[in-house]
Amino acid sequence: MNKIMEVNTMKRVYEFLKKAGVFFVATEEGSEPKVRPFGFTMIYNNRLYFCTNSQKPVYRQLQKNPHVEICACIGTEWVRIKGSAVFDQDLEAKKNVFITDPSMNGLYKAEDEIFRIFYISNASATFCSMDGTSDTIDL
Repeated sequence: MNKIMEVNTMKRVYEFLKKAGVFFVATEEGSEPKVRPFGFTMIYNNRLYFCTNSQKPVYRQLQKNPHVEICACIGTEWVRIKGSAVFDQDLEAKKNVFITDPSMNGLYKAEDEIFRIFYISNASATFCSMDGTSDTIDL
């Protein structure tokens, strides 16, 4: 896939997540699934990023098993993104969180020890509709 197609593909997923507003991140704890709402995402260095806090169970779960699936719905359409979470401590990437979404300033600072960002590697996104159509793309 060429760089322009990669950017457009990533942007399609990003824009769907942003329009949905809230999306759900699924992990595993032991043999039980765990799902929780998230709302922040950004594209940085052509990667789709999310953030959390090292004191939350989701962080520990992704450390133990990085396989993750994310789902967002808008009306009768949804996207499922699956891949592996890769935590990134790059300070410039963390600073970009606050540029992308200034409301995050009230929660964390880029330098906070507990503030963690991650991107999804080896990812694919499947766009689906209630009419039975689907389209899977690699990110």
